[in-house]
Amino acid sequence: MVTDGNGNAVLLLFIGMVDSGTFLNQAPFSFDLSVMDTYTALATGCTLWGVDRMLQKDVGKMLRFMKEGNLNYWVSTPSFADMCLADPHFNSTLLPGMRQFMFCGEKLTKGTAEELMDRFPEAKVINTYGPTESTVAVTSVEITREMIAADRCLPIGQPKPGTEIRLIREDGTVAAHGGKGEIQILGDTVSPGYYMNDIKARKVFSIIDCEDGMERAYRTGDEGFFGEDGMLYYVGRIDLQVKFHGYRIELGDIENNLLKIDGVQAAAVVPKWNEDKIRYLAAFVASDNSEGGFEDRKRIRETLKTMIPEYMVPKKVSFIDRLPMTSNGKADRKRLEELV
Repeated sequence: MVTDGNGNAVLLLFIGMVDSGTFLNQAPFSFDLSVMDTYTALATGCTLWGVDRMLQKDVGKMLRFMKEGNLNYWVSTPSFADMCLADPHFNSTLLPGMRQFMFCGEKLTKGTAEELMDRFPEAKVINTYGPTESTVAVTSVEITREMIAADRCLPIGQPKPGTEIRLIREDGTVAAHGGKGEIQILGDTVSPGYYMNDIKARKVFSIIDCEDGMERAYRTGDEGFFGEDGMLYYVGRIDLQVKFHGYRIELGDIENNLLKIDGVQAAAVVPKWNEDKIRYLAAFVASDNSEGGFEDRKRIRETLKTMIPEYMVPKKVSFIDRLPMTSNGKADRKRLEELV
């Protein structure tokens, strides 16, 4: 929220201008993603249409409830949208008033974005990025067909006014243009720290001397890079790196390549632990055109071998109707590890 010259409150949404209408509220209010729908709706005079946790357990009933709300603005994680896309009735006939899909909290895949564009041709698909420690969304971009056709993952956009993004390498220096590094957010939206946890705060928060003065900064634990188009791209979590057979492996890299395989709609890779050692890597795949038999699993593994080093190829591939989700609508990796 900013003010105009007369001191009146004005909401400037860098994710796109919002007119009157109805916002979907899917995220629980304990999840920071709810800030995007709750306060945007309140500030613009829109209606907030809440879908509670119990209703989300029955997709058919939930979709009928959404139809009653005649939704215009959708805010959720990509995993929640994938769950809805599994129902063929989830389209513009059900929700003819949809104007924007806004995503945060997880990586938006090309498959999800393209399917939404096909089913809701009049609606925009907006990808955003930003952790709780910096007021949810600090970058944004409207996804286009050209981005989907490009030979790389979807961008997470450019920083909003007042925010700077730096990429920090392992040695603490700033990565050169095109280089990968840990995403560090600088600006007035960065939190001063964690409540009553100074030890944890000192590890990720700092004050940096910039050209315009001192700025608060937060190291996110996310790895990214800037493309030639000036857009920021998210690679994966640094804490999802594992060491297996002496190799340092980024599980997100495997997942990104799985999503490039024809028919793969969603994917997650988790380690199979034996006490404190990793026995092997296991992949869970949601597909729209495979039954998950031996030949399908073999095809996935053989295709991956042409894309990544063999030591990164998961030993086990399991097909699943949809990835399990946490209460926040994100992929439940702990649950997947239990299924290995």
